[in-house]
Amino acid sequence: MTLNSKLFLSQAVAAQDVKVRLGNGLNDREGRVEILYDGTWGTICDDGWDVQDAAVICAMVGFSGLARAFTQASPFGPGSGPIHLSQVECDGNEQSISFCSHAGWDNNRCTHAEDAGVSCLGVRVSNNPSTDIRLVDGPNDAAGRVQVRDKNRWYAVCDDFWDLNDAAVVCRMLCYNPINARAHIGGAYGNTTEEFLLDDVMCSGDETDLMDCPNAGLSNSDCDYAEGAGVSCLQDTPTPPPCGYKCQA
Repeated sequence: MTLNSKLFLSQAVAAQDVKVRLGNGLNDREGRVEILYDGTWGTICDDGWDVQDAAVICAMVGFSGLARAFTQASPFGPGSGPIHLSQVECDGNEQSISFCSHAGWDNNRCTHAEDAGVSCLGVRVSNNPSTDIRLVDGPNDAAGRVQVRDKNRWYAVCDDFWDLNDAAVVCRMLCYNPINARAHIGGAYGNTTEEFLLDDVMCSGDETDLMDCPNAGLSNSDCDYAEGAGVSCLQDTPTPPPCGYKCQA
């Protein structure tokens, strides 16, 4: 086994134990990056911190798309505890920040005045269930027209038979409390421009994936553009956990 392969294996093991969260932001999509390593929450030094690094963090906390990186001018303030990482260099596609190049765990001379921050500009995507799902064209992350992804393409869901049980499953997939879910029909969040993947969805409300609910079959729909199903999960519920981890019903 080469030295490089040993290093890769050690990083892979570490990735299983690494969790991240965002602290001191105005909402759950921004804040100072805090990382749990070896049982202790700490921060990341902003040496070399850029948008590729921020994109990996945003993906780990359940957001896809663009990200913004904050360095010493960060509005999120200094953190506390150990500074676990420094000189992080990601490509932007890594599944965990631990897979990115860095100076080594707890190996730096940084201060908390240099704590890195991020702002996640993309949409919330659930990575926990097998199906990617998102809400679009709503007033906030917790409300909008439902889209599901199949084979790297986003599709709409028809509102035929759409009810609170279906909405509860969507909110659970997005790590919101399903008890507060609301179902919206009749193009409440605007007309859809994408094709329909699901129709006649009839969930019991206990499913963890919308694809597990009875339906008319993939791409078997007679719906028109004004029948896109919508959901609101009520953003005044407790902040959901990062979608990279198991959501609680």
